[in-house]
Amino acid sequence: ADLGKADVLGERGVGLDPKSAAFYREGAAAVVFNAVFGNVFDQRLALERALGLLREGGQIVISHPLGRGFQQRLHERDPARVPHLMPDEAELPRLLRHLPLEVTYSEGLDGGGEEPYIVVLRRTKVALLEEAMFLRGEVATGFGRGSKKLGFPTANLPSSAFAGRLAEVPTGVYSGWAVVEAEAEAAAAAKPPRVYPMVANIGFSPTFEGEENPEKIVEAHLMDYHPGDKDVLDFYGRPLRLLLCARQRPELKFAGFPELVAGITADVHDAGVALAELPTLAALRGHPMLTCAAGEALAALGAEGVNGGQWRRAPLDDYIGEL
Repeated sequence: ADLGKADVLGERGVGLDPKSAAFYREGAAAVVFNAVFGNVFDQRLALERALGLLREGGQIVISHPLGRGFQQRLHERDPARVPHLMPDEAELPRLLRHLPLEVTYSEGLDGGGEEPYIVVLRRTKVALLEEAMFLRGEVATGFGRGSKKLGFPTANLPSSAFAGRLAEVPTGVYSGWAVVEAEAEAAAAAKPPRVYPMVANIGFSPTFEGEENPEKIVEAHLMDYHPGDKDVLDFYGRPLRLLLCARQRPELKFAGFPELVAGITADVHDAGVALAELPTLAALRGHPMLTCAAGEALAALGAEGVNGGQWRRAPLDDYIGEL
């Protein structure tokens, strides 16, 4: 039977909305695969399910007290019951790719003997997307929540601007890069356009009970964006380009404005750190879909024209290869 977070929480989860921030923060401190990870038929799926049980900052431990060499002999003797080896130095990064997990400790990964095998993984706050998303559209007037109520102005792109392409995108908080296109055009002759670090919520804003978004909306907060500064234009009514490269968390319902503001503040901080420190994310700041001229140049890079805007969803590796 499937084990869910509600099962892990037991009485602690009674009365908690599964879509609430309180439920998301709770969970198991650790999930341990001791001497069984080689028996798991889909190791990647097992890690994904384990992540769903963890609390923020929780850990996953993969271990075998008799070592990788002993487990390998079991595999060779009965591959039906032991279909996999314990991940080695080469396989582990592939197994973890695009998952919000980082290695904090390891030993015995390349041993052929019987020294203990241990890998400790910690749940991270940001994970690279398997498929990155590029969006270009005219910024719509929002509900006045971002700047007036929360202190985080947002540039809003409604789902209708992309002919329903957002319907298949899971709601949640994403991070990446943004360009206000009017600035790009004005600066084209002299210097490259300014590319802003960005964090965006895709969803319906469930915290505003009774005032939720009527359709799924991309609400992008551009960091270091100050429209009062010289040569910085207000983004309302102007074309905006977004490149969403990483995901941070699902969309959550917060208990009130103070908790929501604290959550957004943490999201902005986490996105800023990841965009500055993760080499892949930092490199994507220079992607030609952000820096090229509009029109045919974007279409040549694979942007699909939809409802006056443009859209592209493709493997992150494709975007990296285009740098």
